[in-house]
Amino acid sequence: MQDKPWALIDADDTLIAAIVNGSVVSVHSAYSHCINEFCLRMIKLGFNEVEARDTQQEVDRYLCIKYGFAKMERFPRSFKDAYRLLCSRHNLNHDTHVATEVERIGWQVFREFKYVAISGALEVLRIISMGFRVAIITKGPEEHQRKKVAESGCSVFAQEVIVMAHKSLDEWQERVVLPLQIHPELKASSFVIGDSVKSEVNPALALGFNAIHIVNPDIWTFENEPYLEVQNGQQLIVARHIREVIDHLNLSHHLGSR
Repeated sequence: MQDKPWALIDADDTLIAAIVNGSVVSVHSAYSHCINEFCLRMIKLGFNEVEARDTQQEVDRYLCIKYGFAKMERFPRSFKDAYRLLCSRHNLNHDTHVATEVERIGWQVFREFKYVAISGALEVLRIISMGFRVAIITKGPEEHQRKKVAESGCSVFAQEVIVMAHKSLDEWQERVVLPLQIHPELKASSFVIGDSVKSEVNPALALGFNAIHIVNPDIWTFENEPYLEVQNGQQLIVARHIREVIDHLNLSHHLGSR
């Protein structure tokens, strides 16, 4: 019998949303909430909002490149380091109390916000799991990401949950393709599904998978890059929500071949 194909699905903002101040928002918006709070604190100290925001983004990009997404302290540290850099640029002495205070703003993402499945995601996973083997492929701090996937209810439908530091091409090969034994013929019928061109779509295309890009207008610019060229026979599908995915998968074919 032919191997059952894989649906390799991203977590944050593909399957999972955040709860911030009682409202369900994108995970990206949860991070943005912290950045906005940091900027308001910097304004009270007399700094320009645009400079404060740009400085935090500059520092966070540097820390992402240096450490990847696996270190939980990376995002909170970006606020503390940005505050210190702002003080240095304006020849001011930084206040250790303020540095601790702004670092605490970033820890909300990991210690205070709750996480839930995006509307419709659990039903989509249930349907997909009837025709595909499901793996949730996410990146970030291992313990935190696994907690989010479990808290959201998404793990019920997944045979595997794999957490990476970067979602680089090498990591996809070493952490997904090899351990799951996804041979070239199986790649041709399997799909990578996610909202990041950099982390999901392009690695999928480079490795010979099909890809479904769920366009997220709020995605961090760090995750944007042009699509790779689609190779002969590959599918690159653009969707707006996880609910659209089942319309693009030939589930009747896979269900019939079980």
